[in-house]
Amino acid sequence: MRQTATLLDSVSVFRGHDGLLQAVQELFSGLRDLSWEPKGFTAAPDGRVVVPFRFRATGRSSGVSVDMFLVHVWTLHNDLAIRCETYEESSEAFESVRAPQ
Repeated sequence: MRQTATLLDSVSVFRGHDGLLQAVQELFSGLRDLSWEPKGFTAAPDGRVVVPFRFRATGRSSGVSVDMFLVHVWTLHNDLAIRCETYEESSEAFESVRAPQ
């Protein structure tokens, strides 16, 4: 899993089950009331799936609202998600899989 710097100043790559747990802990330690609202699902020619979404949360200590659009690019293998990359710009996400927007 690759997270974007916009979220908690984290530009980190997380690997395996432990990495996923670390990424989730990082998000939930600084934020509360998290929600992800998918805006669509696009199958890329190489089998990956591009998912633009609206992310909302509230800063745990500051109370500041977070409301932003991000894009996940999911890689699937044998019907399991094996990779997730987060992009701040949809054009970058679609370019990474060379899929039309």
